[in-house]
Amino acid sequence: MKDINLKINKNEFITIFGPNGCGKSTLLNIISGLETYNGLIKKDENLKFSFVFQNYSESLLPWKNVYDNINLNCVNNTKALDLLKTLGLVEYENFYPYQLSGGLQQKVAIARAFLNNPNIIFLDEPFSSLDYSTSRTLMLELMNLWERERKTVVFVSHDIDEAIMLADRVIILSNKPSKIKGEIRVNLPRPRNLKLLNDNKFLRIKNKVLKLI
Repeated sequence: MKDINLKINKNEFITIFGPNGCGKSTLLNIISGLETYNGLIKKDENLKFSFVFQNYSESLLPWKNVYDNINLNCVNNTKALDLLKTLGLVEYENFYPYQLSGGLQQKVAIARAFLNNPNIIFLDEPFSSLDYSTSRTLMLELMNLWERERKTVVFVSHDIDEAIMLADRVIILSNKPSKIKGEIRVNLPRPRNLKLLNDNKFLRIKNKVLKLI
């Protein structure tokens, strides 16, 4: 990576988009502190974050049921039950991960990320292994949950529609050595729905992103 300079604002939903292999996940790991780096990251020392990984099948504990995977530390029973309801997981609360579809497993991981009231949530292409319909459903559910919780979110995506639909701001990376080619504000009204994908305003933003790539 080269000359990366990025400011993340409180309660902002940022997506990081760029070509395959350009270092999107690496940048996410550096920002979150999961990887070392040569540079400076300024952040609150008391910052609490959650991370949602691509591989949902390995991020859940197979010996715990849905409820216990969400509320791992048994710290907030009320919030855990609320998240089960919000994400449509109530009927699955006693199921184990192996009994769930990929989409449901990732819902559990997302619910867990929101549970402990983090300051910032990092998501690394969480829908990339899901089919189109499931990924779009989870995208909408994540947007609705974010609308309610208003956490700071940094989301890596390889899907241009997803990257725009979710974001307040899209960060576009170049090929290696990666640098920020541009930042595009997504001045589209919220709440958003899938009809927006065919809206002229959405398509103009999409063309701006494509030109930068």
